[in-house]
Amino acid sequence: AVAAREFHSLKLCSLGVCAALSSGDPLASRKRISIKDLAGRDFIGVDEEQVPGRNRWIASLCRTAGFKPRFISVIDGITHVLSQVVSESAVTLLPAYFRDFKHPGIVFVPVSDANARWDFIVLWQRGKVPGTTRALVEALENLQREAKASPSPAQTCAVMSDAERAKGHALLCAKTLLDTVADDLELVGYVGEPRTKKLAYLIATSRRLPKPLSGIFRAQSG
Repeated sequence: AVAAREFHSLKLCSLGVCAALSSGDPLASRKRISIKDLAGRDFIGVDEEQVPGRNRWIASLCRTAGFKPRFISVIDGITHVLSQVVSESAVTLLPAYFRDFKHPGIVFVPVSDANARWDFIVLWQRGKVPGTTRALVEALENLQREAKASPSPAQTCAVMSDAERAKGHALLCAKTLLDTVADDLELVGYVGEPRTKKLAYLIATSRRLPKPLSGIFRAQSG
């Protein structure tokens, strides 16, 4: 109620939900599961400062299915959450788009419950709205209309040509790859700090390794 009084809202889309399980989990081989299949399992939560409300969302879905989830740990960062799922043979619930995410030892299984949805909602404060905020909201509204009018993702899936694949492979193998990444980030507005840009790229791409890197970047102000 307080949020409704103080903020405008725009629901961009509503997605299904998947369960992240270790590859050795008995449920990992199923095509779909229901949330009640997870009763009695250990859950891994994510730090509330990173994704406020997500643990409460999981708890609400579980209560609707007739049980209370047992969170054995709350982890900082989704990559660490998934690593904990593997090491503890636990489970967590995520938006369905994570099914395209690759993580060693993890299988994402769709959840069949009709009420298991993840809503993407944009909030902005009522009152005088800066031009940049208004432009962003209008752009999101346009994207929403275009998405509703466009064919399904399966019909619009892009396929790389042989020439594009060769060009990408050449870039990945080039000794100047990190310099190219830093230069491209400069073009989109991240000025200076070339070493930090390169480090961030290495951390991001390490997600495909058995033990991904992580980092916290802090900037002093004033």
